[in-house]
Amino acid sequence: MRKIHSKTIVVQRKWIVAFAILFPAVSIFAGTNPLIPRIQMGVGIGYDDNILRYSDADRDHFVNNTRRYASVIETYDDLATTVRLRLRWEWSLGLPGRTQVQFWAKHKSYLINSIKDYQTYTFWAKQDLGAGFSLKVQYFYIPSFYLRHYQDIDRVALFSGDPRVYRACDFTENQYTGGLYWRFRKRLEVGAYLRREELYYNSDFTEYDTISQIFGCKFTMWLLKGLRVGLDYCYQEADNIGRDPSPPSGSADLSFVQDTFKASIRPPYFRILTYKFYGDAAYRLRLRYYSSEAHPFEDSLHAGRHNRRGRIVLGLETRPFPRLKGRLEYFFECREVISDYPWVVDLKEFSNHRYSLEFSYSL
Repeated sequence: MRKIHSKTIVVQRKWIVAFAILFPAVSIFAGTNPLIPRIQMGVGIGYDDNILRYSDADRDHFVNNTRRYASVIETYDDLATTVRLRLRWEWSLGLPGRTQVQFWAKHKSYLINSIKDYQTYTFWAKQDLGAGFSLKVQYFYIPSFYLRHYQDIDRVALFSGDPRVYRACDFTENQYTGGLYWRFRKRLEVGAYLRREELYYNSDFTEYDTISQIFGCKFTMWLLKGLRVGLDYCYQEADNIGRDPSPPSGSADLSFVQDTFKASIRPPYFRILTYKFYGDAAYRLRLRYYSSEAHPFEDSLHAGRHNRRGRIVLGLETRPFPRLKGRLEYFFECREVISDYPWVVDLKEFSNHRYSLEFSYSL
């Protein structure tokens, strides 16, 4: 296994300076002015053993330096720092219930492979409608997320066998979600939501552009004091709008349908000395069926291919001080592939382990 180089972890200075200035200013006015938000800041460090989700074959090629092109990453695993910011407002606007608005921002920075750095931004709002009903809307945005270097099909004809056919592949993501929820006696909440997901790739890979329509439903139950259980199902139809069936792009079609099942549990807290500890566990299963109608010989990567992708997250939280929360988390994800071509299975299956420790402070 390739080891991470010994370097000093440097969290983005501009984020730290901004928070250092913002925190005291907000703390003075928080709670006295409805326009001043409640604020929460989080800083964490984690280890990722497979940052590009390499298959076993890909990892062997990387370690033994037997790839046909030079990799732009130095290690297939890495340490990463995460900085989070959450702003929260709550108002009474004369409507049947209260209005809540939240904004989240996250910056993830990798120690060695900075090409994997990325940011996410989320805007969320909830309006209570009375009689237990509420309306929730959310917008989620990733400016740029790097996948890896792939062959640009338009360059293959010009530079066949040349490393120049490999280009950085990244995408921009937009998600728009709206849902209606109903809560019954603080014991049960049910809801249904619609989501539109847009993935737009950089100029070398516009043929991957995809738009999805998603319908989902959620159930959250508080069964006993301190015990919370959540269930979630959604159905997704993805249309590969960037597909160009004419040469050189050929017949590749990334369109698919997908079923996603989620389950989570948060049991009552337990004590160690004077501290309360809260554990939680979540499992997600995605069943994806590619809908390419091309002959498998023409689109062997997608035609007839099925993915089974599972994810487990285990967490443990405590509050050493009233406003300070610490969280230890373990993340595991793997993808199993069914295809008529063994080389597709070898190429697309992967497993990924992550470990992280994060602290957050609330005002």
